[in-house]
Amino acid sequence: MARSTAAASKPTKLTPAGQSADLSRAQRLELYYYMRLTRSLEERLVNLYRQTKVVGGLFRSLGQEADAVGSAYALDRSKGDVLSPLIRNLGSMLVQGAKPTEIIKQYMAKGDSPTRGRELNIHYGDLVRGFIGQISHLGDMVPVMAGVTLSFKMRKQDRVGLVYVGDGATSTGAFHEGINFAAVQRCPLVVIVENNGYAYSTPLSNQTAA
Repeated sequence: MARSTAAASKPTKLTPAGQSADLSRAQRLELYYYMRLTRSLEERLVNLYRQTKVVGGLFRSLGQEADAVGSAYALDRSKGDVLSPLIRNLGSMLVQGAKPTEIIKQYMAKGDSPTRGRELNIHYGDLVRGFIGQISHLGDMVPVMAGVTLSFKMRKQDRVGLVYVGDGATSTGAFHEGINFAAVQRCPLVVIVENNGYAYSTPLSNQTAA
């Protein structure tokens, strides 16, 4: 299959999506580029994992690339919008400016990785590029991001925060506390629940009656 020019070379500039529901051809190409980059990078990581060069586990976003890329693309980086990804939201970090090489170094626990080999996969943040480091505990980044976005409101800044959770996280206390706090305080927070039907190995029907 012939390679797409969108996937072959990185766009020279990220075009803000703005408020319009209609995307230009350039914007659609950018979206495709970052989705394809996510898929290609994860395929490379799978190869490294099979060669036992990846330290720890490997968490893919196969079939979910558009969730992370599209939502992150809607943010306005020029205003300082921020996000907090989960382990399957690699695409959102790439949109925000994370480099494939640093992602690979993270997974391989290299000394020149962003966390100097002390942390694995995409558990790191960069405030300059607008992504806040995650923690593994399900739902815990919701109250953290509620606090971050409350600071935007208190400073009267026209900024928003975005946080991702899986369906399993909706059964945690931290998720409900964070959602309630953000709602009461009218925080400019967007929460995306990626419901793939399973909380690790627990089907949704056994996890919630909501």
